[in-house]
Amino acid sequence: MDVPIVMTTKDFVYKTVEGLDVAATVYWPQTGLDNRNTKLPIAIGFHAGGFTIGSRFLFNPEEIKLLLDLGFVVVLADYRLCPHVTLYDGPIQDARDAFRWTKTTLPDLIRNEVGITLDPSRVVAFGQSSGGTLALHLGSLTDPPKAIAAFYAAAYFSDDTWSQPTPGSEMMPPIDQSLAQRVFSEPPRSMTVISPEQFIVPGTMPMPDLSKPRDAWMALAFKEGKHLERCVHDGDLARVDPATFFSSAFPPTVLLTGTKDTFIDPRFSRRAHEHLAGLGVETKLILAEGGQHGFDFGLGRDEAQFKESVLPGYEFLAEHV
Repeated sequence: MDVPIVMTTKDFVYKTVEGLDVAATVYWPQTGLDNRNTKLPIAIGFHAGGFTIGSRFLFNPEEIKLLLDLGFVVVLADYRLCPHVTLYDGPIQDARDAFRWTKTTLPDLIRNEVGITLDPSRVVAFGQSSGGTLALHLGSLTDPPKAIAAFYAAAYFSDDTWSQPTPGSEMMPPIDQSLAQRVFSEPPRSMTVISPEQFIVPGTMPMPDLSKPRDAWMALAFKEGKHLERCVHDGDLARVDPATFFSSAFPPTVLLTGTKDTFIDPRFSRRAHEHLAGLGVETKLILAEGGQHGFDFGLGRDEAQFKESVLPGYEFLAEHV
């Protein structure tokens, strides 16, 4: 019989920009670490939220526990949110800095404060939706993750899809333009709180809270087909598109998507899989049959879709450390 894993966590600030702290939470198992000299691999994750909302707490706890079971110490990192920063200067740069901090600074912090030894040469990356895009960006670094798991990630930004209204956005109620613009009167953020009430449909992403300027700004941008453009600011789509940097040196990558995802079309994960395979990169495509955007949210580890469409993705990461 499996013993339920008990997690211990600690928050760290991995960077501060103009007075704004950007934090990460580190998870490790409370038990089962009898040999403190064992060097543990690290899995760093980035959250969903259209680069605009969300935080490091926007993850299915069952997936964190699974990674701990697979032997990882888990790092979940916030990043500065658009639109106060550009996609390149904020989320992408912060993801890179979080990765470097995880490899260079965190091992000493954890060893000194907790007594756990990390192996900075064995780091993998994962993320969901916009977080999957950030995880893919790490693959272009000179010292990239050992492997990447990208859940329904956005890519191929020159595709016309990204300049059109997001499918389903026409079902949203009218959005007050003046409310949306009030986001620029708010201070910059590196996280926002998602309330339980926003998880309306199990197995999907939480819905934006349209009473908040930031959420309204994002929803309006999706409705108008301008979200990517407004996050990028300068029109340089190539440098924020992870597919621009796919090469034969890219790390092993697993791409996961729901076949019924209407928010980020499954064809982008398929295209990335075929693109990487054509370059000779080890890659795997996992299709969650009937799964929508955020298909893994709310799934329990005993559910069939978790076993079929989530577990193999994280096992892929474990196989490469």
